[in-house]
Amino acid sequence: MRSGISTLQDRFHSWLLKVGRIQGTLVITGVSVALPVLITWVANAAFMPNVPLEEWLYISIAAPAIISLPICAIVLSLLHQLAATKAALVALSEMDPLTDVGNRRHFMNRARQAAYKATLSQEPLTITLIDIDHFKRVNDTYG
Repeated sequence: MRSGISTLQDRFHSWLLKVGRIQGTLVITGVSVALPVLITWVANAAFMPNVPLEEWLYISIAAPAIISLPICAIVLSLLHQLAATKAALVALSEMDPLTDVGNRRHFMNRARQAAYKATLSQEPLTITLIDIDHFKRVNDTYG
């Protein structure tokens, strides 16, 4: 069973991939700037009421904006590369490169999905799998 944190990470990664690199970078940068401004405002009001807020406000805006923008862009770029690589690995692990036909792993994944959908919709389901013994010999002989 997956932990709540990894599920949250998966949702966050999915969201980042959906919104795209630029929009994701802007949203994350905006949040990383807004939070320090809020914290600075609260801390200034609670602990330093005699110090003008403007003295601290510029630092609380500039520092995260300067730091988070390039880091966020790099992380999102790596996340997109990771997603593309993962998709390529799944395709390589489920398809025969010569015939481009799904293998047993592909069949089992599709069968699991079909069984789940049939269970949800309470529809009957029939699955057929044909296995040809010594297919390599047939393929080598007839191409």
